[in-house]
Amino acid sequence: QQQQQQQQQQQQQQQRQQCRVSHVEARRLLCSTYLQEDYYDLVDVDSFGSDTSWLAAAVAAVRFGGMLYITSTDGFCSSGKRPERSLAAYGAYLRALPHANEQGLRMLIGAAVKEAATQGISLKPLFSLYSYHGPVFRVLVRAERSNGMEGGFMDGYGFVGHCFIHRENRKVGWRGLSQAWCRCVRPTTHTSTHTIYTFISVFYHF
Repeated sequence: QQQQQQQQQQQQQQQRQQCRVSHVEARRLLCSTYLQEDYYDLVDVDSFGSDTSWLAAAVAAVRFGGMLYITSTDGFCSSGKRPERSLAAYGAYLRALPHANEQGLRMLIGAAVKEAATQGISLKPLFSLYSYHGPVFRVLVRAERSNGMEGGFMDGYGFVGHCFIHRENRKVGWRGLSQAWCRCVRPTTHTSTHTIYTFISVFYHF
């Protein structure tokens, strides 16, 4: 009986070591795992609002092949009502467009992809979720080793244009941004009788 009790205690101790609860601030915790080279298979950051201060540390804490699950609950940024904030937090100057829900998801993916590219990591979107309650934007991505080609990053991260007259959407890469015009634009003067496209920088390729 004593041996069984000792074995049970040892098993309980091992389980406790595998699952640890911490009150350390998220950035410090994630950075510590990176410094210790204790990378995780899954990092789930359920943040509030448009706080992305943890994003770089979260990307660094995921092992290659692992997954990162991130969150945004700022409906004002996704709907284009706070473009200055969305630019500061996500690197995307958003406008009020009909597809605000999808725009919010692409905004979140784009911020993660851009941050990962600075660390030589490629993120592949696996799953995205929008819930009107909040609202809540959730994105699941897989971390992969970058092939060192900047073109792969630019193929997916660019601009989406929207014409308020024709209600058309168009994806535009960085190299083609200067030549992106709506069909209602006069070709000789490059001016529109109504409006030109309004462009937002987001991740547009799934």
